[in-house]
Amino acid sequence: MLIRELLPVVKYSDLVDPPDSCAVCLYEFESGDEIRRLTNCRHIFHRTCLDRWMDHDHKTCPLCRTMFVPDDLQDSFNEKLWAASGIGEYYQGDDDDDSLVVHLQDVMEF
Repeated sequence: MLIRELLPVVKYSDLVDPPDSCAVCLYEFESGDEIRRLTNCRHIFHRTCLDRWMDHDHKTCPLCRTMFVPDDLQDSFNEKLWAASGIGEYYQGDDDDDSLVVHLQDVMEF
């Protein structure tokens, strides 16, 4: 669920010069559709299409495979992940040991 917090939901009618259709379902967008815009690559999809994609444990854009979480937000995202897991207070790793954070991110459901 945390990753969804990073990906804004907007109305299709609010977008400037958007594509005509969703690359996941291939249906054309309609003005009232809820759209998720990826922050790294700026691709857009129906909210339900991208949410379903994430439900299958995908962490990258369905179109270009760019990671959902931008590099500049990765540390903050990892902290939220630890807090959500309930074990954040027990982790006392040093700055050089990021491997534990990466492994947790790989196995947690978003």
